[in-house]
Amino acid sequence: MTGIHRSALAADARRVLGRSFSGRCIGRDEDDIALANKQHAATWPLPLPELLIACRTQQDIVRAFEFVRDKGVSFSVRSGGHCFADLSNRGEVILDCAGVNSLEIGEGRQVVAGPGVLSGDAIATLLNANMTLPVGGCPLVALGGLSLVGGFGLTGRSQGLLSDRVSAAHVLLADGRILECRADRHADLLWAITGASPGLRHRDPASF
Repeated sequence: MTGIHRSALAADARRVLGRSFSGRCIGRDEDDIALANKQHAATWPLPLPELLIACRTQQDIVRAFEFVRDKGVSFSVRSGGHCFADLSNRGEVILDCAGVNSLEIGEGRQVVAGPGVLSGDAIATLLNANMTLPVGGCPLVALGGLSLVGGFGLTGRSQGLLSDRVSAAHVLLADGRILECRADRHADLLWAITGASPGLRHRDPASF
């Protein structure tokens, strides 16, 4: 890595993010860097990043992104880490959103979920409310990534894709702002991040 030694990068991240950062910064030379490895990847073993930033809140994600942006280092973002193309486990830094995993059922039976909610946990919770979502067969896939790549599942023929159910999303822009995207606000961005899903206009929502 150019200009920054691997152990120095983690120390620098801790210094910049400070005590108000509720997540963890794990350097490549630390034992806990093993958390960077995920089961579901095409390449095994995966190359270890120089730094894993494990976020626990939305604000953690914003600050972690600003850190890698200002440092100019390569990075990837992952919600659960299940990616056969290994796209969520590449770069000098991994921004891990697995800890941002709250799930609530709001008014109108709308599901509000963090990107790190695993599909198996979501289904188990929703079944208690006599609800479900069209997800795949692997319970370890997180909703954040799944909802942005279609979300193919066993009920797809009758219920469509998970992306068809997304009615709103908080989107982090390159300048550090977060936009709330929905049908009446930044609808073009919502349409784009869900793969230009044709179902956005008529499906009942799940909000991520």
